[in-house]
Amino acid sequence: MYDQEMLAKLQATWPETTDYLTKLGQLNNDLMVLRDIQAADEHIPSWLEILAYSEDDFAKTPTAMRVLRFLYERQIMVASRRTVPAFQELQVDREARYERDDVSTPELLEAYPPVELLEAEDAMLWALPELQKKLTAWAKETAARHGSPTPLMTLTQATILMLVVEALEQDLNTSPEWQAECLQSALSSEFYQQAGSPQP
Repeated sequence: MYDQEMLAKLQATWPETTDYLTKLGQLNNDLMVLRDIQAADEHIPSWLEILAYSEDDFAKTPTAMRVLRFLYERQIMVASRRTVPAFQELQVDREARYERDDVSTPELLEAYPPVELLEAEDAMLWALPELQKKLTAWAKETAARHGSPTPLMTLTQATILMLVVEALEQDLNTSPEWQAECLQSALSSEFYQQAGSPQP
């Protein structure tokens, strides 16, 4: 009924013609329009569409400073961060400023706006085995908690999971149930699974 009504409305817009092939072409066009409308009506948006993200957003490698902040917010400490000279220098400066009452907290990872390092310095943080190990351990535990144990978790999978969790936490309109559902969708998604395979 719905399709017939729509088709009648579309046919009413046709220019008058007695040519059979022209009429057939118009009819075919209208049927294609109807199919597109029906497909749009029946489309169930994915968790990515609802969050307004794409797979590419989660495939980007975050800065090591961002990873450190993420872990720190979960009370996961990466002590070796202070072995990176650039980080240590900023941390010591932060503590001195705290002593002078210039800032409200001595911890560099609590600074707002967040502090970032130069690319080469950030790469030194990323190279810390402790940072990689603790991010991966967090990701394994998160995956297992959501019914997708991943014993051989890659660092890429761990960063994908971290970015998905960050995105879900930023959307204050989502319920814990919806967040869990999104995480399960991410864990079973093709791009996450592919991140677990060595690249050719």
